[in-house]
Amino acid sequence: HLIPHLARLQSSPREILEGKTGNIFMDRAHHLRRQMLWAEMVRGVPQVTGFSPRLDSGIGAFPEVPPQAPDALPEPLE
Repeated sequence: HLIPHLARLQSSPREILEGKTGNIFMDRAHHLRRQMLWAEMVRGVPQVTGFSPRLDSGIGAFPEVPPQAPDALPEPLE
């Protein structure tokens, strides 16, 4: 149940709600995000290996705005 935790999550982007598939947090734009668990299968049993990067951290994350394409591409080498 998420609703009882919304005020706490809104208080800071560092606040999390731990779930079975990852951590729920609220970004600075007040969007709910999930930091997913990573697991590796070992003899058919999942073993938790860590968490995916948080997309709001800037560390190991995709940029929010894709980089601009260059105006002119270099000529191919022959």
